[in-house]
Amino acid sequence: MHRSAAKSVRPPAMKQVERRALGVDEAKRLLDALRGHRLEALYVCALTVGLCRGELLGLAWSDIDFDAGTQTVRQTVQRAGGRLQIVAPKTEPSRRTVPVPARTLALFRAHRRQQAADRLAAGERWQDHGLVFPSRSG
Repeated sequence: MHRSAAKSVRPPAMKQVERRALGVDEAKRLLDALRGHRLEALYVCALTVGLCRGELLGLAWSDIDFDAGTQTVRQTVQRAGGRLQIVAPKTEPSRRTVPVPARTLALFRAHRRQQAADRLAAGERWQDHGLVFPSRSG
């Protein structure tokens, strides 16, 4: 062959999906529905701090400074090869320290207490990775 047949094939166009942020009333209804749920702190953090899903799932307890009222994005979780992996953020601006509202910090404290109870209940099945939002077994 003198040339690659794959070069003459045109890949299908990716459909652009327009994303829409929640309105204030929608966000309030979501938070009301989540009150008391084990992942309430995750959604409140997403809404109040603005982290994306991978950044939220990669958030470690060591990244939260309760005294300063900040959290630092140092790692993210992404799926690669059918497995979840903890990786560094893709870009330098993604590595950042952001302020956290007092309400969100209070939810983090309550979430940490619940996580300690979950850890005890899971016993030896718990795999501690230091994450704020792990699975039910760590």
